[in-house]
Amino acid sequence: MSSKSDKPLFGFVLGVLIWFAPACFFLSLFLYRHEGNGEGAILHLQVVGILFLLVTCIRAVCYRCLPLRPAAFIGAMAYTGLLAALLAYYVAALIGLDGWGRLISWALIATYATQSDYLLKSLGIYPEFFWGIVVLFYLVFLGILHSLFLRRDGLRSFVLRVSDFTWIGATAATVAVGTLFFWRFQEFPMAADGEPLSVMFYPELVGEKFQSHYKFHSKALGESEKLLRQSYLPSNSINSANVILIVVDALRADHLSINGYARQTTPYLQELLSSGQWKNFGKIYSVCAESACGLMALSSSRNIHLFIDHPITLQEALKRNGYGIHLVLGGDHTNFYGLRKAYGEVDSYFDASMNKGRYVNDDAAVIDQLASFPTYGGNPTFMQFHLMSAHGLGARENSLAPFQPSRNYYGDIGARILLKNDGRTMEYVNYYDNGVRKADDVIKSLMNMLRSKGYLKNTIVVITADHGEYLGEGGQYGHAKGVGEPVLGIPMLLGRYGGGNILNKFGDNLMSQIDIAPTVLHELGISIPASWAGLPMQSQGRRFAYFQQNRAYGLIEKKSDGSVWKYWMDAGKTTEHLYEISADPSEANNRSNTLEAEQRSQWRRQLIDLEVNARQSLDAAP
Repeated sequence: MSSKSDKPLFGFVLGVLIWFAPACFFLSLFLYRHEGNGEGAILHLQVVGILFLLVTCIRAVCYRCLPLRPAAFIGAMAYTGLLAALLAYYVAALIGLDGWGRLISWALIATYATQSDYLLKSLGIYPEFFWGIVVLFYLVFLGILHSLFLRRDGLRSFVLRVSDFTWIGATAATVAVGTLFFWRFQEFPMAADGEPLSVMFYPELVGEKFQSHYKFHSKALGESEKLLRQSYLPSNSINSANVILIVVDALRADHLSINGYARQTTPYLQELLSSGQWKNFGKIYSVCAESACGLMALSSSRNIHLFIDHPITLQEALKRNGYGIHLVLGGDHTNFYGLRKAYGEVDSYFDASMNKGRYVNDDAAVIDQLASFPTYGGNPTFMQFHLMSAHGLGARENSLAPFQPSRNYYGDIGARILLKNDGRTMEYVNYYDNGVRKADDVIKSLMNMLRSKGYLKNTIVVITADHGEYLGEGGQYGHAKGVGEPVLGIPMLLGRYGGGNILNKFGDNLMSQIDIAPTVLHELGISIPASWAGLPMQSQGRRFAYFQQNRAYGLIEKKSDGSVWKYWMDAGKTTEHLYEISADPSEANNRSNTLEAEQRSQWRRQLIDLEVNARQSLDAAP
């Protein structure tokens, strides 16, 4: 034995430390940054341990059966390859947690893996440079491990010393343990316990989870909806105008120039408003800070605590009244946490994952799909568009990116985690504003194409968002977290073509996302389903709007004096938050210590159902 093998445990111990270091780093972020489940973290360490045991078994067999150099090389290849796969998963999981509030599913990973070059470009990364660095890192790490295993691997010393009976028995036992583990992983997944890898492969087992929320509802609610569906009949006399719904993902109200933002981000929307056919509601409120619940609240006119599996939606109400229903959606709604199923029965469905020639988050695919539609044939039509241009993963063109320098805060996730105040906030804001400018241009293209095809002759058009976006407020970026104004405050524009002026139909009302569907039906003269919680804004004003994001829940009230107040709590904590939004839109001054006992009691009574839902979500969270 050479002098370099005097410390045979050095290489083995170092290999153990290297193997578990990424898992420990990921789990620390999972637990403390994203409030993951401790039991799930422990289970994940067990999974990583089993994988290490299997890699060790491969290396041991190679040392026993092959000469040193090929044995060390094959062992290093197995070790490095599996560790690289784990590292790739950790990166994807953190992107999912940071961007969507949930561990990413295998279906979404598969979608983005096939479009990795498009994705990297959207993050501001040159694919050739990225893959070159990945390959270089892999080869360097492989070379270091190969050298380490050649010179100081205690495993080789151990394997060569033991008897044939011992090493064959140990190998057989390891294979048996690994086989049993993988059988258990498939037959009895640990997703419900919060083990991250299991959640990736079996997201459907994580309760009734709809993105980062759980659906809790009584059987009575479901039965009541069935009865309402049976009794809901088409209206006798309706104004069968077409309905166009344009939802821009992650579009916050206060970054639109039509709402007073200092930058010119929405020149086309300004042009629409100047025509006198449009009403700008300024800022309305989303029920949450993420896509799944925002889109379902919009179509089903329900707050989160009233979600059920099969609600009567705007699409269904229109279809029952003779409308053709067509969804043309940017992004991957097919694999995004059950969204396609939630939309219900439609006449045509397209999302950008079905267009293999473009990046899944490039809204050019939406324009291409609309171009394939025939000219308007006279039957009332509902079209829903979903645009990804303002989203952190959306595509942007240099010609529509006037705000520079810009940097994608999604692609800079590592810097944002490690360097809290790195001076890049303005670059992130520039990137977002460029996306808003791009969304404005896409809306222009859609509207021009709809007009040329005859769909705007007698039409109601709604432009809104599913949720907003943090851009550094409170150190946060993205969405699917928090209940601040940046993620809850969304725009709303309503246009009317061929049906008279709508400007005088609406007052200065507080409006929730759940009010959009009943407002549209009221304008059409179609009866509003009795189970909807939203209000038609033509006939009455809203005083309260409710919201929830994970365990945070609260309400917004517009007082008789015109002031707007926001009150919320956290189901996992005892703190209260109270802000006069009309005077303090940045939520800098928490005035909960000035809250009168009577007002506190009233608001808490109103929030009982939301609190129960938030606590159930907290208890059920893996």
